[in-house]
This record gives sequence, structure tokens and C-alpha cells, in this order.
Amino acid sequence: MKRNFIYNLLAIAAVSAIAVGCAKSHETSAQEEEEEYLKAWLQVNHPDAVKSGYGIYILDDQPGTGANYKGEGAIYVLRTIRSLDGTVASTNDGQLAKQLGTYKQQYYYGPHMTNVAGNNAIVGITDMLYGMKIGGTRTALIPSWLMTFDRYASEEEYKKHENDYAPAIYTITLEGAYESAEKWEGDSLARYIMHNYPGVSASEGYAYYTIKAPKKPIPADSTVYINYTGRLTNGQVFDTTVEDTAKVYNIWSSRKTYAPVAVKTAAKDNAVTMGGSTVVEGFGHAVNNVGVYGHGISIFMSKYGYGSTGSGAAIPPYSPLVFEIEVVDKP
Repeated sequence: MKRNFIYNLLAIAAVSAIAVGCAKSHETSAQEEEEEYLKAWLQVNHPDAVKSGYGIYILDDQPGTGANYKGEGAIYVLRTIRSLDGTVASTNDGQLAKQLGTYKQQYYYGPHMTNVAGNNAIVGITDMLYGMKIGGTRTALIPSWLMTFDRYASEEEYKKHENDYAPAIYTITLEGAYESAEKWEGDSLARYIMHNYPGVSASEGYAYYTIKAPKKPIPADSTVYINYTGRLTNGQVFDTTVEDTAKVYNIWSSRKTYAPVAVKTAAKDNAVTMGGSTVVEGFGHAVNNVGVYGHGISIFMSKYGYGSTGSGAAIPPYSPLVFEIEVVDKP
């Protein structure tokens, strides 16, 4: 998102008036131009906005009823980002996506776990969190100079460091705050296994439930055919080779062929391949352990999947994954 954002006509007029009324004795910087624009935009759109932190402007604040945010290392949030003309750039709010007509069944909508410890969140977000309570929703204008992970001692220091981002309006709902994303994920996975697969224990971030015992182990460097279905722990299916499953969960696509796929086992889980590409380590672990004609459900933490970034719009950050895998005959 480059800084070549489009000024609306009213804001341009306001900026022009400022420029005419205040003669410059020096050539203005990009930051100074942005400051003038933001002042004009706020005057027109949010004259009662409250400046906070290192220069964000709180546009709306709906306090929560839960505990105060105390600087915990991880937050669980709904987030929507808008440009200054109101266009929604991204959101994980399913209701809003439906209103906008952008909702897609195969996408995940809901709170994301975000690691904010160790400068892992932009400064504007950490400014927004200050003073919030669990359950609260806050909307703020974040200027470009606070779209950074670097930390400085003052607002003026931030303004000295240009970047390629545009100012944006963030709306966040603080659903929860936790000691760390990893602890939250581990606790969530333990609860999921206890509720859905009582008696199954997790070891080093993996758990396996046997539906059908295999005839024998699969040797390394063997090619076998499998059907699989991948889910989040909320039950949402994000991928499958089974056409009926794709239709039931409304993720069917005419561009995909639904049939068993070939996978090649390996001595190491992270070296298992499918379609010539390596799979995530947790999936590889499942393939290596399901056995010949075996059928089971493999559950693993995100460190063996897509980690702190997730994968596209279907798998959010810090998501444990659940794969049902069955070894079948070659089609």
C-alpha cells in the first residue's frame, strides 16, 4: 500500500487553504504534507477525534466489560483496515464481509491470534491497545509513520523515518489477551483433543486417532495414494480430495480434480512430497505414520503447519490443524 493515496476533493480544498494561508519558508517533506492532509481530513470527518500515544487518533471507542489489557504478549482480535476514503482493504469480520459481498465460504472469519511481544506489532496497534478492556472495540486513524515495527523515543523521531505505507483506519475488537500465542495454542489444542478425542494424548505437539489400523508400516521413499481432508479446530474444512466433502462444506471448485493423490514418503517428515512439492511437516508426519491402508486423524500444532503467519485467507496464524488421511488403492 504505497503513499500515492487519493485525496478527496474536500480534503484537497482544505489543504490548499492551509497552504495559501501559511506561506512556507522551506520545501515541505512528505511527512509534513501528510500531517497537513490528516489535519484537514480529521477536521472534516472526525473533528472530535482524540490524539493518543505517538500520534494515532481515536475515532470511536466502545469500552469492553472484561479485564484491562495489561501488555500481554499475545492478543486475539477481530480487525478491519480501511483507507481514508472508507474502502475496506481487509477484514476478518465475517458479518462485515457478508455486508460487503466479499464473503467466501472457504475463508476463515473470526479473531486472529497476534503476537505483540518483542515488537511484533506495528506501533500504531500497540498505541491502540493502551487502555482497552477485553470485549472492547476501538477505531483509530494510524498515520504512516506509525506503520512500523521499529521503536523510537518520541513522536518526532517516528516522523523522521519515512516508509512506503499510507495512513489507514484500523478497527480492532479485543477478544482476549494471553501470556503468549504459543501457550494459548497449546491450551486450545489440549481442550480440543479432550473434547473430541478423549483418551488420545498429544506428544511434542502431535496427536493421532486411529479410525482403521494399517496392515503394515509404509517404507520410506514409497509412493502411496491417499484421500485427505484438512480442517481447523473449529470444524471448518479448508481442503479435501473428496468431492462430496467439498460440496457439503461449500468449498467445491470446478477447477479442482477430486481424486486420491500420490504422496511420496521420506525418512524425515519435512521431506514428504505431494505433486513434486514438500508438504508441511505435520502432514508429512501423518503420511509417514498412517500405514498401508490405514485411516486416521492427525492433529498437530501450527509449528508443524503454517506457524505464526497462517496460509492465505483460509488458515489464520497459530492454527493447529486436523487432517483425516486414508491410504487407498491407486485410482
